[in-house]
Amino acid sequence: MLVCLFGLLLLAGTIYAVTRVVNQSEEHIEEIKSIHVAGTRGSENKLKESEADRALRLEINKSLSAERLSADYYELNDDSLVRLEQMKRLKDLSLGFTRVSDRGVEHIARLPLVKLNLTETRITDKGLEVIARIKTLTVLNLGSTAITDEGMNYLNKLANLNNLTIANAKISDKGIATIAPALKHLTHLNIANTFITRNCLPSLARMKELRGLIIDGTEIRGGDLGCLAGKVDLESLCMENCHVTDSDIKLFVEGFPHLVHLNISGTRVTDEGIKSLESLANLRLLQVKRMPALSKQALDRLKKGKPALTIDQGLVNLDNIFK
Repeated sequence: MLVCLFGLLLLAGTIYAVTRVVNQSEEHIEEIKSIHVAGTRGSENKLKESEADRALRLEINKSLSAERLSADYYELNDDSLVRLEQMKRLKDLSLGFTRVSDRGVEHIARLPLVKLNLTETRITDKGLEVIARIKTLTVLNLGSTAITDEGMNYLNKLANLNNLTIANAKISDKGIATIAPALKHLTHLNIANTFITRNCLPSLARMKELRGLIIDGTEIRGGDLGCLAGKVDLESLCMENCHVTDSDIKLFVEGFPHLVHLNISGTRVTDEGIKSLESLANLRLLQVKRMPALSKQALDRLKKGKPALTIDQGLVNLDNIFK
């Protein structure tokens, strides 16, 4: 009897031990899965963040004297940027599509940066106050961030800027009027998909060195640009998905005779407008995507008269066009 009871107790203990081991094994397996499977749960994000930090540290340790660093799409946050303070010679930094916010830019404010890309980050006007301390900046990309017109008051302090992207942001005519008098050396401005109207054009006309203008997806019409003709010598103009007609093309040809690049994709321009472009001697790239009304004959005729011209209908490789 005692032997049977002892045997039962031993069996129960064995079952308990086996069950515990199995449970622990399953928990361990779940931990392993969380390492390899990307997701949005907290434990997985912490791991990915750790991996990103390690990758950034290794990249920095390769050469603390490096002048360029690209960490686009890394799972970085504000604390990750502490390591960048060691790179005393860093001039070109790209942190696009990361979780960097206003607090993080404090770690790069003392670097001798010339180019800074913060597109698709969590930067706001508060962060611009910090960025304005980097007086060496000449190229700044703040596209698709939460900046507003108020933040433009800080950008006024960056007198050396020659290339600025503030596209896909809450920028209006007020913001353009703020930066126009101060950023006198700006040569390229991207304000696509913002809230600007034709009322900002007198401000743009004051930017005498402006050579490239991107106003895709805005309310500005082709005919509105007449107030820039003779005041701004544009070489690149992008008006994708704007109201542009054949008569506007004639205005571009007369008002901006040195155009090298023109993007009129998704507009109402017809073969007649394309014919007007034959007068642009320097035109090397024409983008006419999503314009099925244009005939092959009209484009072929334009191309025949300009052998160096690339016509982009959305089906060509644009690499090395400007080399």
